[in-house]
Amino acid sequence: MPLAGQNGRLPPRKLLPGEKWLPSVAAGWFIVVTLTGTTFLLIWGIAGSIDAGCDYHYNSRGQRSCGVPDEGMDSFVAVMIGVWLWGLAVCALGFRVMFNGSWWPALGVTVGAAVALAVSAMGGVTTGEKVMLFTASAAAVIVPWVTRHRSIKRSEREGN
Repeated sequence: MPLAGQNGRLPPRKLLPGEKWLPSVAAGWFIVVTLTGTTFLLIWGIAGSIDAGCDYHYNSRGQRSCGVPDEGMDSFVAVMIGVWLWGLAVCALGFRVMFNGSWWPALGVTVGAAVALAVSAMGGVTTGEKVMLFTASAAAVIVPWVTRHRSIKRSEREGN
């Protein structure tokens, strides 16, 4: 495939620094899907952890400590995996915004939050699901807004 400017039909374009890392639309869609899944996993895990509560233990000194109850282990694992994967996806999104200027992959957080809201609407409203509703709503609005703002600031700096 010829580069832009060599075939005479496409106008030449300078690459921004680092643009070769994530230049394709497929990488953006991968970020959207990853953010969608991890946002749902994280919010579902937080809600399950709150509903499961805490299993109190006493150590040999008589100090009380909190542990994960047996019925809350799946939520605990979901939160731990979700935090790690969500952190990786947000880093990929940050590189995409910094080097490519496209903010639209941040809408994966909005889609994941919408799925979490739909799941919470299907069950009864417990304390964990109220927290899940608030967390999902906040994430759905704040993350795309911040990334769009950063993308606009970046384009103003570059003079695009």
